[in-house]
Amino acid sequence: MGVRKDTAGAGAAMGRDATGMGGTGLQPLGRPELQSQGPRVRRMPEAAQVEMGKEKVDKVDRVGEQTERGGKGMGRGMGQGKGIEDVEEELVIEKSNVLCLGPTGVGKTLMVRTLAKILDVPFSMSDCTPFTMAGYIGEDVDMAVHRLLIAANYDVRKAESGIICLDEFDKIAKPKSMHGVKDISGEGVQQALLKIIEGTNLTITTKERKNPPSSIPPGLPNSPAPGSFNHTGGKGNESIMIDTSNILFIFTGAFIGLDKIITDRLASGSMGFNAHVRDSSGLSSDPTLLSKSGLSSSITGAKKLGPLELAEPADLISFGIIPEMVGRIPVTTSVEALTEEMLVRVLTEPRNAILRQYEQLFKLSGVELKFTTAALREVAKSALGMGTGARGLRTVVERLLGDAMFESPGTSIKHILITSSVAKRLEAPLYFSRGQGFKFQELYEAEEYATNSASPKFGKPNGPGDGTAGNYEEPQKLQAVGFA
Repeated sequence: MGVRKDTAGAGAAMGRDATGMGGTGLQPLGRPELQSQGPRVRRMPEAAQVEMGKEKVDKVDRVGEQTERGGKGMGRGMGQGKGIEDVEEELVIEKSNVLCLGPTGVGKTLMVRTLAKILDVPFSMSDCTPFTMAGYIGEDVDMAVHRLLIAANYDVRKAESGIICLDEFDKIAKPKSMHGVKDISGEGVQQALLKIIEGTNLTITTKERKNPPSSIPPGLPNSPAPGSFNHTGGKGNESIMIDTSNILFIFTGAFIGLDKIITDRLASGSMGFNAHVRDSSGLSSDPTLLSKSGLSSSITGAKKLGPLELAEPADLISFGIIPEMVGRIPVTTSVEALTEEMLVRVLTEPRNAILRQYEQLFKLSGVELKFTTAALREVAKSALGMGTGARGLRTVVERLLGDAMFESPGTSIKHILITSSVAKRLEAPLYFSRGQGFKFQELYEAEEYATNSASPKFGKPNGPGDGTAGNYEEPQKLQAVGFA
């Protein structure tokens, strides 16, 4: 009975203080020696703690201490947001989404994929082209997060720290004029992405696991492939909630036409003999243009800046990205177009280089394939003229080796040499049969000597940096990112 009496007295005292009727604190109860000590919290007796349990008594004591500390009632103290215990708020470091600009074929997607590989985090890539507003035919923007969840094997905690790359972001730009037609794949998709990229709790519903129909026995021409009816993960009809606050979103796109908007803003045309002539390939270190872009020559040096490197939020808004979306992407960067020397490195240095792939294809038929340094430069020059970046390299190599891949297997051809004349399409590839290996090596070294004599910067024959297909001296920096 003593337990119930003390508990009721403490609760009544706290109630009076919470309603503002008990003065500035709890009225002292029970023992008379506490009357002279001023308002304080009534503690539960030891016997009561044994009977009620330590957990419940501690809870009552904490609430009473909060009431005493507030002095003007429990409700007002909680309204000020101080909580039961005064704990300093933790510092939360928020993410910064990234927008990567650059022409096609420069490796934007490859860089993002390599970044996720180095960090060892889940990675998914989604194309913005099929995205539509909710309720219309097409993909919802939630599919981008669903793909990341699949890549993380439905591990929610791991997926919440992953990377999502939204490619072809410029394809959902708001059109200049719609003439009363609702834009379901442009501005509507951007608005649907706002909360996701900023951070929200998104509910993903996994699909139900399907079983193959029993009417079609396996092995028939129209029978499904094994495992095609099984979902890659999930438990079927399960709703998974994922927080996108820590998911890094990287947007990539070519943004064709954005360079003209930037150039029109910086380099206005003029007339006269001393007028500044606009350079379409890049913006020089002109102090007038740099001052308009907020840069100085001490930062840029003698480097010739491209228009995309000077992109501002206002330029993206003029292109068709809504201001709400631009504000949620604080980091804007650009990738330069590949030069001829860069294309030669792409052709030879990576672990999965195009030239290595074709060498392996011919090696399966017992044929040795070699490109000279001059031939590699001609291939890079032809790919550069196509305007498709590094993707044009495979097109050029396919044209050069298409006939050789058809004619050499199963014949006496054991060596194929691609020289500068062959790369220029002036003659067919040079074939050498069994026993002509010495002549094959002699012609190869002769052209290498002539090339290195004309351009010493490529190094000595068969040395580091000669760019040949038969010698790969890769730096350790490439090995660190998985290219070697």
